[in-house]
Amino acid sequence: MKKLLLIAPILVTIASAQAAAIFDDFNSYTPGNAVNDATYTSRYSNPNTAIQITANGALNNSQGWIWTGDQTVIRIDTSFDVTSLSTTASIFFQYGTAPGFATPQIGFTGATSGNFTGAGDLSGRLTSSGGAVLQLRSNNSAITTGSALTLTNNAWYQLSYTLTQTATADTFSASVSLFNATAAGGVLSQVGTTVSNAAMINAGLYGDTTLYAGVRKNSDLVVMDNFSVSQVPEPTSLALLFGGLGAAFMLRRRRS
Repeated sequence: MKKLLLIAPILVTIASAQAAAIFDDFNSYTPGNAVNDATYTSRYSNPNTAIQITANGALNNSQGWIWTGDQTVIRIDTSFDVTSLSTTASIFFQYGTAPGFATPQIGFTGATSGNFTGAGDLSGRLTSSGGAVLQLRSNNSAITTGSALTLTNNAWYQLSYTLTQTATADTFSASVSLFNATAAGGVLSQVGTTVSNAAMINAGLYGDTTLYAGVRKNSDLVVMDNFSVSQVPEPTSLALLFGGLGAAFMLRRRRS
């Protein structure tokens, strides 16, 4: 019993760090023009206009985002400190059918007014540059681009982006992945391979402990749904936690 009490604080620390920071299925907003919805605008800033909430047609035939043209939203009611935690943002989207198809982008900005079109962001996107490819970007410049992917019109996918600050000044480790998804919101097999870069340079965001998660649609996108952001301890933090756990067990054993 004493051993359990000894490790309980460590387990609580791990559990609390793994708690999801954001999950939004957009079902709480009034369908129509989201700019006029007080609940929506208390959570998001809209650098662009005409952002719409569907009445149905998203995951589980529920509400979601549907836009015309290039649009960005930034989550303003929660900020993220990525200096000691690995932070992952994800969004489900339905692949478009028009030329140019769907090019969703997801990541973090240094200000609530950011929109992935200038300095002050780190992001990952699915882009039409050279075919459907995954791409890592810093300050809206392409840094690492993956191989061409084969996607299905009207199918659902999940785009996932992970950002971790490294011990090297001004440097982040980032990755972007794409997964097949079901219309019910299930995540299936990965599409292609993860695009990663362990040396993403962004001096402006490195010391910023209040980053904001954002999503951008750059082209013809049918609908988006289930926006989420979560944080877990980075590998160094986990090593310290489990190292402390091991030391606690050794101390207990010697006393016994």
